[in-house]
Amino acid sequence: MASAALAIPVEGGDELFAKYFAEITLDVVEEETFRKRTLEEPGPRYVHLRRSAIGTVTVPPHIEENKPGQMNNQVWTGHPKVDRTMFIMDRRLEHQQRDVKTVACQKNIPMLRGTLGRKNFGTKMGAEPFAESHRAKRMNGPKRPPLATLPATYMDKM
Repeated sequence: MASAALAIPVEGGDELFAKYFAEITLDVVEEETFRKRTLEEPGPRYVHLRRSAIGTVTVPPHIEENKPGQMNNQVWTGHPKVDRTMFIMDRRLEHQQRDVKTVACQKNIPMLRGTLGRKNFGTKMGAEPFAESHRAKRMNGPKRPPLATLPATYMDKM
């Protein structure tokens, strides 16, 4: 947190700045997470308010993503509308990065198929739900011995 942005623009007050943000209602779990983060952390992890060339927050405000590898570039403003909006944007980016990590680690990747008939989620009851997929045809197809397709050689005839 080398250079955190100013929380509120110098030329505007709380309400003049917050009028650009919508009222956000969080569910119970997200509300508890929001309260915990505002008490324990200096600001949102992955987002910040856009700054002008002199370092103040721009009006009208705009929420931007932090550069890769940077965290906590912005302190909480103290205004509930602004902080909740930054929290929601922060959570969206957090879940997006989590999804990218699960794909990269190949955790819980659904099997891709070209047909739209059957869905590729739910409990798999053997190979039957995916019987028409290309992978199932190859993996569950008849097994042949490795040399059955080659012509007989002199050693085989002896």
